[in-house]
Amino acid sequence: MSNSVTTSPADMDDASVSIAVVGRKLPRRGLFFHKNRRLFLGIAGVIVFVAVWQLLFVVGFLNPVLVGSPAGTLESLVNLLFVKGTIWPDVGASGLEFLLGFTFGVTIGIVLGLLIGRFRWLDEMSDPLVSAFYATPYVAFLPVIMLTFGISLTSKVIIVMWAVFFPVLINTIAGVKNTPREFLTLSQSFNTSKLRQFTEILWPSAIPYVLAGLRQAVGRGLVGVLVAELFFANNGIGFFISKASGSYRMNDAFAAIVITAVAGVALVRIVGFVENRLAVRWGLSTKG
Repeated sequence: MSNSVTTSPADMDDASVSIAVVGRKLPRRGLFFHKNRRLFLGIAGVIVFVAVWQLLFVVGFLNPVLVGSPAGTLESLVNLLFVKGTIWPDVGASGLEFLLGFTFGVTIGIVLGLLIGRFRWLDEMSDPLVSAFYATPYVAFLPVIMLTFGISLTSKVIIVMWAVFFPVLINTIAGVKNTPREFLTLSQSFNTSKLRQFTEILWPSAIPYVLAGLRQAVGRGLVGVLVAELFFANNGIGFFISKASGSYRMNDAFAAIVITAVAGVALVRIVGFVENRLAVRWGLSTKG
């Protein structure tokens, strides 16, 4: 008799994590490794990267004046976060900019995406504008934003919102357009209101696409924060990196980069967790 070990959609990681055991039982240690395969391989990848990074310093390929070293970066991380704690005001400033820009960008992107995806005339009217603005790097608008709003929180929030808005908008439109037409036809035959069509048919259908857009928006939003702070700011992680690099404190600059990278990974993982929970609860298939 064959025994099978199956996983829920939340635990699935391609085909490698869905384990079929035929005629034998896997040891607990082996089963634990397979269920956490991505985690262990990810840690191994980080270790290899850091080892190569350090090796390049040992052989003299990298100049410690221009590039932070792994040991120096780790020491700076400890000092900046725990010993001196001098980076926390900058982390708080960047976090606020990201939170506000991300919230506004996601909210506006979802609302407009639902409307554009539902009404064909609105889709045809907005398509050239969406394509043009999405293809244009938002960095090109930085001088206009700076001259209009100055070096303020508003200008930085607008840049983050711009970076976040389009991935969410485009994915939401795609989700609405992929709603099975028979669902809408059936709802119309029962005289279902437009509001209920949005809340009970279009929105649930678009959720997997929206979550895929959120994963893209997290990275773009963090880039937007750094770009805004590099160009016009007097605080924040981007400003800290610029100031540290300008004074050749490369270990401090790399420590700030590591903090940004860890925050990005954590945010993407949170979105993935929510996506998997919805997949389990509602039987949704995730996109992207």
